Amino acid sequence: MRVDMRKLAVFGVLLTGLGSLLLPADPATGSIITGGNVQPLFTGSDPWNIAGDLRVGIDASGTMILSGNSKVVDVNAYMGYLAGSEARVIIMDPNTLWQNSAGLFIGGSATQAGGTALLMIMAGRVDANQLTIIWGDGALAGNGTLKSPSVTNWGIISPGEDGIGTLTIDGELTFKPDGTLEVDVKDSAVGDKLVVTGDVNAVGGKVNVFPTETITGTKDYTIVDANSVRGALGVTDTALLDLTIADPNGGPFVLLRISAAQFDAEFSQTPNQQAMGIVLQTIAEAGGSPLTAALQQLPTLDEVRTAYDQLSGQSRPPLAPILTTDTAKFMGIVSNRLQGARGGVARDLQGLSDAPLLAMAEPQSGIGSPTDRSWDSFLWDMGPDTSNEGWGTWAKLYGLSGDRKTENGATGYSYSVFGQSVGIEGQSSERSIWGITIGRSDGQVDYDTLADEADMTTTHFGLYNSYSATGWYLNSLLMYSKIGVETERVVDVIGERLEGEFDGRELGAYFEAGLDWQPAATWLVQPLAALQISLLRLDDYVEAGGTSALAFEDQQYESFKVSAGAKLTKELMLGPQGRTAIVQARGRFVHELGDVVSEVEARLQDAPPAPFDISDEAATRDSIMLGG
Repeated sequence: MRVDMRKLAVFGVLLTGLGSLLLPADPATGSIITGGNVQPLFTGSDPWNIAGDLRVGIDASGTMILSGNSKVVDVNAYMGYLAGSEARVIIMDPNTLWQNSAGLFIGGSATQAGGTALLMIMAGRVDANQLTIIWGDGALAGNGTLKSPSVTNWGIISPGEDGIGTLTIDGELTFKPDGTLEVDVKDSAVGDKLVVTGDVNAVGGKVNVFPTETITGTKDYTIVDANSVRGALGVTDTALLDLTIADPNGGPFVLLRISAAQFDAEFSQTPNQQAMGIVLQTIAEAGGSPLTAALQQLPTLDEVRTAYDQLSGQSRPPLAPILTTDTAKFMGIVSNRLQGARGGVARDLQGLSDAPLLAMAEPQSGIGSPTDRSWDSFLWDMGPDTSNEGWGTWAKLYGLSGDRKTENGATGYSYSVFGQSVGIEGQSSERSIWGITIGRSDGQVDYDTLADEADMTTTHFGLYNSYSATGWYLNSLLMYSKIGVETERVVDVIGERLEGEFDGRELGAYFEAGLDWQPAATWLVQPLAALQISLLRLDDYVEAGGTSALAFEDQQYESFKVSAGAKLTKELMLGPQGRTAIVQARGRFVHELGDVVSEVEARLQDAPPAPFDISDEAATRDSIMLGG
């Protein structure tokens, strides 16, 4: 538990139902405000003299705020008396005094722990003339003085208020095994300090360190100044901060040394992490930011690396190859249509198969993953040969899904796309068909190791032609795609959710030439060669949502795929009745001449200019597809 004095002070004032304006403008006036579960209950001007004990938070929530020259006198004071209760006592001003003639028990009774309690001495003094016990869910904080001959800490002592401060204990202090000292520190070697007029005895206990800014290099801090210190307080390193406490060996000081590791140290395991580390080190050397300070609080290097992955925006690069895969599928739909339409043109080849053999008809060639899946189905199909007017229309639904495993630190992802396309075409001659097509697709991307998401919408426009001559054909397609993308990124280290929105566009072309060779009446061999071109451009954009927001530059992603293959069709005779069956075998080789790595330049928006590149894992350039 960390004591946040500013939040708890505001909570204490609001809990009474009174605003801070009700506290006296004249410190000499004095004011005592109580609220909730307090016994006895008193609200008014001082003095408040109680012949017996005072309980703040007996079995529910209670608050007491003292300001000005106000003074409360009692015998024993209990804060958070029973389990489940809450207590807040705030001492506001230098002349404010809370005087307990016997004991003060924070977070319980005289014999056992109870509820949660905070005593915040912003200024002024609290006296406990016999003893003070801070139980496990109790906390003492602020810049004032606690005067007590014996203070036993099982809970938290946190010097300072909203910023660096000094808390004084006028007496002797014992740290029990779970007792904690919380200190805020700055890079200037200034930090919170606990001053003890008597001796400090560390039977156990630990120090929790909270940098308020990014620490660089090695810094020393005096966190306890006492008459003498016996025993040792423990301290726990973070992944990026090496914390040591020198053995006081009976001396008067507890000295804390902090040595900060560089953000671009060798613990980074991937190119994206390394790029992020260089940027963060640049920010640290320029004075740091809340982001670098938060990273220094992470306990393990695995958590730091995870934070680097989230901060780097590595969910952005995979969008380019996924978008080109969607476009490839759409072009495959049209090419499939062209193969089917050829049945009405190439009438001199009996039983010409309309199954496509396309370099790009399968999604694997777009992503390089054998786990991708696709389907398509005609809604209707009215070809030019079915109409006396020589024209026809068609429509198709299609789907596309796939996943890529995490590789070499680049996050894996899964995606799904659902689309529809329609076309209208006409037969300009016995050998040529022309057509136009339009389509729309919607897709979503989820990531294996990140909580990020992306939604994509694409509108496709295309113009296509199929020309068939005796024994050969040429199919061609030109298309333009308008793209819209919405992204959401999550950065856990500072609890931010970042949103982005950007547009893009893609020019595509597909050319396929093939031969129709019929060596025998029941055999058809179709060798082919194809070229697919995809020129994708995604616009620059700036995320919204916090200090870890990234500004991404525009991206160009180019694909030039060549393919060569063949399809063999055999007609089998099944009996004397003339029944036949068609058997096919096909295969192709695909090679990528363009980009196989998607790379984007980015920079942290609220930081010194320090651009860096993030990239996806490289896809394979070559693939072989076989089918029947």
